[in-house]
Amino acid sequence: MTETLPDIKRHATEAAESLRAMNHTMPRVLPAPLLYDLLSELSLMNGRLADALPRLANKLSLSLEELKVYQDDGSDPRCAAAKAVRHMERMQELAEQLMMEADSAKQAIAQQGYRDRFIGHVMS
Repeated sequence: MTETLPDIKRHATEAAESLRAMNHTMPRVLPAPLLYDLLSELSLMNGRLADALPRLANKLSLSLEELKVYQDDGSDPRCAAAKAVRHMERMQELAEQLMMEADSAKQAIAQQGYRDRFIGHVMS
């Protein structure tokens, strides 16, 4: 079981670091055709997050059956896990909503192009 845990955490860390890098390398301007492509990737990312969350919740539930789980404060680990699962279900709903919002934003700018002021041709 633990042999894949470092990989899962590494992938989550890399996803978070990719978003951090995106924030720190933001260009001064971002015309619609380029933003459209970026929104496509963000939509895909949120869809994948929405797919991962139920799997993560399921793995937490399975851990209660297969491991000797305890809470440091002595409370019932099943109650804590159930609460975490409810939060992950809400996260899934929000990730799906973010995916739909990214798709709507893409559609809003889908017909937009621009003229590059340095080379003078139309970009779309």
